[in-house]
Amino acid sequence: MQFKAWVKDAVKAQSLDKACPDYSNHNNARNHRYSSMGSSMVELEPHDFDVAINILHTFNKKAKVKEYTLFKEEFIAGNASSYDTKPRAFIDDLKDAACGRSDKYTQQRIRAKVDESFPVEDLLLTEHLLGCYVFNPMKNLGYSENSLKRAQKDLEENKKNLAVVVDFLEKNKGDVIDLEKLREHKAKVDPEEE
Repeated sequence: MQFKAWVKDAVKAQSLDKACPDYSNHNNARNHRYSSMGSSMVELEPHDFDVAINILHTFNKKAKVKEYTLFKEEFIAGNASSYDTKPRAFIDDLKDAACGRSDKYTQQRIRAKVDESFPVEDLLLTEHLLGCYVFNPMKNLGYSENSLKRAQKDLEENKKNLAVVVDFLEKNKGDVIDLEKLREHKAKVDPEEE
């Protein structure tokens, strides 16, 4: 099993958005990528089918060897079902196929061999670590950058408004502050607001 291409690209680019050109025009590319991330960061490769076929052959499951050989050909051709090629489903289906009608002891040996050949716990831990320490900080950085841009824009707007008020107060020293005059003054100083 290997990491999906977008995972490798995101780590290299240190950006989820840059690693996902398919979604760059999507209004919310980062969230769209995260919704698809939930499935898995890992995908099957042809070698995984060879390992599965070897396990089936070891436990004398000839019909399943043929089935998985055909499945591998479909996978390489790109015709395999997307569900069947999800790593966790592939491993569970392999365990079920290999165990078949075997006795309890043989089933335990088969499951142990599959677990040894496909270390799911390691995959889950790796996905978790990548999510926590690589992708979530990237995601949070993106949100922080957007928040900072909004805050800078708001700050500039507030500075303009403060300058208008200060200018108005300097011109009307001692007068009672009339809000209507302040609005008129702001319209003269900053006509684009109107």
